Amino acid sequence: MEKNKCLECVVAIVAEIFERDAASLNVATRLMQDLPCESIDLLEIAARISREARREVDDDALFLRNVRTLVYEHPDDSAEDVLAGHFPWIDEKRRVQIAQEIESPAPFVTLGDMAMYLEYVLSR
Repeated sequence: MEKNKCLECVVAIVAEIFERDAASLNVATRLMQDLPCESIDLLEIAARISREARREVDDDALFLRNVRTLVYEHPDDSAEDVLAGHFPWIDEKRRVQIAQEIESPAPFVTLGDMAMYLEYVLSR
């Protein structure tokens, strides 16, 4: 599945779960800040993406749950290098953005991040 199709898939799933117009969602839509997302919703999203992809997805990877822990565990490495090593599906531009947001307490996963992970999973 190509990048645009992966994003369309993620947007369609999220739009249906949150009863939103898919046109109101995009690559930069933040799952936790821009939508009324709760932890139970994360389970539904991951299950639906797994079903669509016909492959098991790693929830922690899909939702970038361990980013801060990994960055803090490697204080001698740049955040971008840590992200590149542990999350190879995240493109360089997004790695820089995440590194800049790393001190923010808010979760920062976007629909674009999830689409990049889906594309990565499907390419393996």
